[in-house]
Amino acid sequence: MEGTTSKAFDALGPYPLVQGAVALLIVLGGVYLIFRANKDRGASREQIPPWLMMGPLHDMMQAVHDMAEESRRATELLKESRDALIACKAALELIRNESRLR
Repeated sequence: MEGTTSKAFDALGPYPLVQGAVALLIVLGGVYLIFRANKDRGASREQIPPWLMMGPLHDMMQAVHDMAEESRRATELLKESRDALIACKAALELIRNESRLR
């Protein structure tokens, strides 16, 4: 057993306490980040952080808005076309009925 521990301490180099302290700081930093992430996640579940709205997500939302506006315009044009077709159909039926009377 002493051979194993002496090999391990020899592998640490001349400053094992400093290396242990650095390892402890790294572990504590990781634990701190985990707790901070859990706290941030719980506080803002329903709110979208403003920094998330920058960049690609904002551009995507603008594209969706533009597509909705274009779709609204297309719907209006289709309604106008439908009304024109109904008027044309009524005119054609009137012409057909008048031609039967002759």
